[in-house]
This record gives sequence, C-alpha cells and structure tokens, in this order.
Amino acid sequence: MKIKILAVGKQSEYFRELAEEYLARLPKYCRIEVQEIRESTKMEEGKQLLAKIKDDEYAIALERVGDAPYTEDFAQFLKNKNMESNICFILGGSEGLSGEVLKRSQKHLSLSNMTFPHQLARVMILEQIYRAFTIMKGEKYHK
Repeated sequence: MKIKILAVGKQSEYFRELAEEYLARLPKYCRIEVQEIRESTKMEEGKQLLAKIKDDEYAIALERVGDAPYTEDFAQFLKNKNMESNICFILGGSEGLSGEVLKRSQKHLSLSNMTFPHQLARVMILEQIYRAFTIMKGEKYHK
C-alpha cells in the first residue's frame, strides 16, 4: 500500500519531530510520503492540492464534518482498501479545504468533533495510520 499525505504549510520543529517518529515507523507496513504545499488563499491551496492528487489515488479529505470512525474501524477500512491501493490523505490549512478538493475526495474523514491546528492534525493522522497497521498485524502498540 502506498500512502501519501498532502498537507498545507510547513510544520514547526516540535511537530516535525513528532511526525518524523511515525514516518520512521511506517515503512515496515507501507510506502509513505508527505508532500507540503505553501500556505495561501483557500482557492490557491485547493488548486495546488488538486494538482498533486493522482488519478489512481483514493483521496481522503480530512475535515471536521467527515466520518469519525473508531480506530479499529479505521484499521478495517485500510485493510479493506487492499495492500495495492494508493491512498492520499489531504490536510488543508487554517481555512480548511476548498470545495473542489472536497468534491474530488472519495471519503471525508474527521479526527474529532473538536478543532485542532493543522500541524497537529498531521501528527494525529500519521499516528492513527501507524496504530491501524499495528492492529491489522496484531501487534501490541494499540493496547
């Protein structure tokens, strides 16, 4: 499985260190990459994000009104996507995602009913992806 995280903005050193911890663990389970685009207007960010989503990628928009599965359900979702799938998680900037990006996305996912800074959301989705793989493999991390 190949997973791409498309994210608006750069992370501060603190959040980057947290994200790198999960990025270092994940290659055991999948191919993963993070691509950043520069912060701009919501429309411009949307254009940049859309340009980076490939036709064969299953696009998942992270937004506050999306599905909010339990971790075990998220793990099952990834398992069902099959190991040959290409998945692209899309994280917007402080203004959220443009309507065009939301339309392009096959799934809308919420990390919580609460609002988090987009830098933290990147760490959170990486952690949940890692946790989902440990659940699928029956490893102890998730307990």
